[in-house]
Amino acid sequence: MLKVCREKGLPTALDTCGDGPWDVMEKVLEYTDLVLFDIKHMDSEQHRRATGKGNELILDNLRKTAAKGIKLWLRIPLVPGYNEARENIEQVAMFGTEIGVEKVWLLPYHNWGMSKYESLGRRYPFEPTYSLNDEDVESLKEFIDGFGIEAGISRG
Repeated sequence: MLKVCREKGLPTALDTCGDGPWDVMEKVLEYTDLVLFDIKHMDSEQHRRATGKGNELILDNLRKTAAKGIKLWLRIPLVPGYNEARENIEQVAMFGTEIGVEKVWLLPYHNWGMSKYESLGRRYPFEPTYSLNDEDVESLKEFIDGFGIEAGISRG
């Protein structure tokens, strides 16, 4: 589908968490103009706590994607008590600077995904969780901006 879009002159984008074989991802990237790449946590053990898997493959695929020179935006789903700490956000921003990402999007937590977990028969790992207030999210955006990376906030 991406190949056909590219042939017709349509812009293409891939939205991914990056957890897959590089040889497959690389084939898709041939026809991709923009990659939206989710980063849940920079610490592999914290990533494993929330997702059941470490983040080594994800970060490796992210590095390889960046090396291809494709426009790259990182997205951080902000989950209070899990990954909104400045230390983690700083690590994401530093990593983004290192690999040359164009933009970082903050996605403040909401509990709309609870029903997805329930339908899969899985326990929702962040219940009960509150949402960050607008001032805290704006402060994190400005913090990322300070690294020379454009940051934005997506609210749904």
